[in-house]
Amino acid sequence: MSGVFEIIANKLGAGIIDVGFSVKTRSGEVFQPEDFVTAISCDGQDINVSGERAGMKIDWKLKFFENTCKFSLSCDTELPVACIESLRFRYIRPGLDNWRALADGLDMYKDTGIQTLAQIRGREVKCSMLGLFPDSRSNGLFITGMIPQKHRHEITLTFDNNMAAASSVTDFPRGFTGRFQSETGWLTTEMKIGDCISAYSKHFPLQEDRGPITGFSTWDYYNVTVRQEDVIAQMDYMLSDEVFNKCRYISVDDGWQHMFGEWLPNYKFGGDMSKIADEIKKRGFIPGIWTAPVCLFKYAAHALINHHTLVKDIDGDPLQIGDIGEMYLLDPTHPDSKLFIKNLYSGLYNDGYRLFKIDYVHELLNADELYDKNKGVCEAIADLFALIRDVVGEGCHILGCGIPARCGAWLVDSGRIGIDIHTNWSHVEWVVEFLCTSYWMHKRIWVNDPDYIVVRGPETFTERTCNVLNPNANKPNPPRWRREPEFTKDEAQTWADIVWMTAGNIMLSDKLGSLTPEALDMLRKVLADPVENNSVPLDLCENAHPCFWLSQSSDRTLLLIINWDSREQEVVFNFTRYGLTTPESANPVRCVSFSLNGNSLAVTLRSHASVVFELV
Repeated sequence: MSGVFEIIANKLGAGIIDVGFSVKTRSGEVFQPEDFVTAISCDGQDINVSGERAGMKIDWKLKFFENTCKFSLSCDTELPVACIESLRFRYIRPGLDNWRALADGLDMYKDTGIQTLAQIRGREVKCSMLGLFPDSRSNGLFITGMIPQKHRHEITLTFDNNMAAASSVTDFPRGFTGRFQSETGWLTTEMKIGDCISAYSKHFPLQEDRGPITGFSTWDYYNVTVRQEDVIAQMDYMLSDEVFNKCRYISVDDGWQHMFGEWLPNYKFGGDMSKIADEIKKRGFIPGIWTAPVCLFKYAAHALINHHTLVKDIDGDPLQIGDIGEMYLLDPTHPDSKLFIKNLYSGLYNDGYRLFKIDYVHELLNADELYDKNKGVCEAIADLFALIRDVVGEGCHILGCGIPARCGAWLVDSGRIGIDIHTNWSHVEWVVEFLCTSYWMHKRIWVNDPDYIVVRGPETFTERTCNVLNPNANKPNPPRWRREPEFTKDEAQTWADIVWMTAGNIMLSDKLGSLTPEALDMLRKVLADPVENNSVPLDLCENAHPCFWLSQSSDRTLLLIINWDSREQEVVFNFTRYGLTTPESANPVRCVSFSLNGNSLAVTLRSHASVVFELV
């Protein structure tokens, strides 16, 4: 049997050793390949390993195609299976200690983005996509899962002694009665990082007819303090501007409801959400509204009275989630939960809303047991969005916020790519870390939503206070959330450039009438001259944040250059290094000091500044 596994390791590619799989039951038993009487069959390039032991049969499939491998493991047994490890291996390459890991972390507050393997040493990273590469131009390891997925699926990584260990694991809910089938993994070791992501993305057809939305949201400036009169003031200002008045949506975010789980308007909206919807429509905009349908404050009436509809913990009590306070989770597979959701969205639809921002659904990944024992957690999330779509219809725009992409393509019209933006440089870095693993999703999984385009800061905002309270603003060692001072003018412009180059949703969220003329022009530029195709990072795995982003369309080629350093510096882009033909000219959209000599474009940028060149 060991000879077969050596053959599989060799077929998976250079550097992979010690391949295997495992099945773990709820009682803690772990079954390895050597625990089964196995038979091996080959069909062309594909390998199938079937095995049997008392009361359990397994089927391990590996399908090879053009330097890639799809793999899966199924298990037929009466035993309660906790998880299936459909592939595990170790990975050894010269100088691996100096390589970088690109990961889409399962915990959205850590491990997403690019880190050196030395930074990971001694701990476990859990993610849905993993790449290990020395730079953007060399081959490395890339592993992820196919979409859609039924169950919670994770890629795990550990690193020590110049050796990486990785596995692909599918978790099953407690009491699951369906077939124990792992999610299908996808692996390659024979491509550069950009080529890996491009090859993987081709599994999901590009839908060019899907377009981004534009508008205004109350969230980033007003937060939960938003009042009906604030919404009206922003709309009236937008109508007075020849660019802003072309925006389509006005979205009322968190702060309109009585509480999580009691989705009734509070006193700030006069107890009737149809009134502000009418005001929005009267001004020629389309009403939008924010909800978090699966999150219930523990004192919400539905949670207290209909507690049979809540996700349960291992003891059978309501599962509590701490990310947004003392909350319970609604189990969307329960019939009474479905009725609750239908009533919520039919009511908002009847009030006039046609944009639905649906938040915090990723919390369902914490559910270890569902009412419907045939469902996995990703499938339950997909069913939730299918139900909401059935209620509001195809004519409405659904914006998924926190929806895991692995639940399926086009469950929503647009999807937030990651963490919230705020007017702090730490959040620009944070959002871009998510963008590194999600840029390819644009018009394949959904229309990318990079979050709001906000540009206010002490240099660009005329009021004394730019933001609601930051309770950690003066802490000596604050958390990452809203860390660092508010935007400089250069940082605001860089964020505007990043949003522009995503080609995704453009939603304003500043108090517009208090922005400086220069800040307003930043917003007008993005709205008036949208980018056709999303940009691609060219220097993945060379630094913590890519400096070079390229957007190519039929009528123009744009190159975004960012100085991530805290000091002014000259940034040099070499066209040959990144496989591009040197243009005859490079025209910056703003005045900067630059030179185009030979194969290189050099530009001097202040700290955290950026520039976009049109290459001709």
